[in-house]
Amino acid sequence: MRVSVIIPTYNEAQAIGHVLADLPAELVTEVVVVDSHSTDGTPDVARKMGAQVIEEPRRGYGRACLTGLANTESPDVVVFLDGDYSDRPSELPIVLAPIIEGRADIVLGSRFSGKNNSRSVPWHQWFGNRLAAGLIRLFYGVRVSDLGPFRAARADLLRVLELEETTYGWAVEMILKAAIAGFRIVEVPVSYYPRIGKSKISGTVKGTIGAAWFILSRIVGYYFRRPRAGTPRPAQVPRDQFPVKFSSQAPMVSSHPKRTLVVMAKAPRPGLVKTRLIESLPSLAVTALYRCLLEDTLALAKSLTGVEVAVMCPEPDQAELARLFGNAVRVVAQKGDGLAAGLTSVFRHFAAAGQHVIAFNSDSPHLAPSVLHSAFEILERQDVVVGPTDDGGYYLVGAKAAHPSLFEGDGMGTQSAFDRLLTRATALRLSTGFTQPFYDIDVPSDLILLARELRLAPERAPRTAEWFKEWDLAVAELHRGTSGA
Repeated sequence: MRVSVIIPTYNEAQAIGHVLADLPAELVTEVVVVDSHSTDGTPDVARKMGAQVIEEPRRGYGRACLTGLANTESPDVVVFLDGDYSDRPSELPIVLAPIIEGRADIVLGSRFSGKNNSRSVPWHQWFGNRLAAGLIRLFYGVRVSDLGPFRAARADLLRVLELEETTYGWAVEMILKAAIAGFRIVEVPVSYYPRIGKSKISGTVKGTIGAAWFILSRIVGYYFRRPRAGTPRPAQVPRDQFPVKFSSQAPMVSSHPKRTLVVMAKAPRPGLVKTRLIESLPSLAVTALYRCLLEDTLALAKSLTGVEVAVMCPEPDQAELARLFGNAVRVVAQKGDGLAAGLTSVFRHFAAAGQHVIAFNSDSPHLAPSVLHSAFEILERQDVVVGPTDDGGYYLVGAKAAHPSLFEGDGMGTQSAFDRLLTRATALRLSTGFTQPFYDIDVPSDLILLARELRLAPERAPRTAEWFKEWDLAVAELHRGTSGA
């Protein structure tokens, strides 16, 4: 059974080491720490302890949890845990047991029925949780005593629930949607201690009032929403089938429109691809690199289940790319010149057929597949989905209809393209969702970062990893030059 642990953090350097050290290594497959721009070195401590650290610049507890979900690698069970050491990670077996035994789909750790908790929860937090739990019992018939952060859930269930709350409402959304859909929610007692540091929610008046408003309004609001017809309930897992891949036990929602992932590509010709790298590396090396990136990106795209893959390219490149890929993928020529024209062509060609379409850079094979899956899930709820890059552009954009004026004037890789895209989306009154920020390969510093990643995990982009071996000396020289600058 694959167990992913997600830990949102903000200035938890004093506590995160204790949290990670107490996690039972024999039960945990991966640990994802999602950090919201800590200033005390929290990410460095987490990395030294072996956790995967994801930087999430957008604030909000729910946002951090959603970003963590997007960065997990095919888990069967997902565990959420605070980074302040108020929960005890060593009690993870208690939280996992009802799921392992096949008698629960979601497990909530209750701070109010466990031990060592009498002085650990402020009175206003105790009162608010009790009130919320009482309303949940009254409206939804689910007997809970707490909305605590220490919880576990089946990963397939989380995908079905389509969680979207990004702030205080996260604590209750999972419970309410699961109750409406008829999933099994079980509560277990856990210990709770005074946190290390000051709470960002219950430790401030603004946080306390905001959390109370969001939680109570969601409890009432979801009560008046109709249950979605046909929502599947996961099959009960017999004890004698442990360990088990839970994702194979429950059918996934298949009512979404057809999904298409379009790779924006060029023919790998010297001097015409990755031109910002040519000043630092030989032109033939850059061309070979681009071809490797493109082939690995297509392999990534084709690894997604339930997704059709196509390539969009400039018209002069269509024949060459069609020969390169053979019958493996459909190659479509764009109308007009430039990346903006290419993006417009993507959605005119594919979204016009009622499909949910995502256009994706050809140089990001190192992106986690879960991010692409999350982009399609976001598109179920929003008109547009965007994946921002650190340099002001975006590495993917998706829509479920053609909006010709959305891409006027710039493309994915230009500086400030992200802000301009949002401005035009707002003007068109399109709702917009976001995947996690990422980087594509444009300048030498991007290439050096990719080299470091693929040295640790070459299987993520094997063709590109081989290129780095061949051009190792050139990249090392490039690294020295970048460091000196």
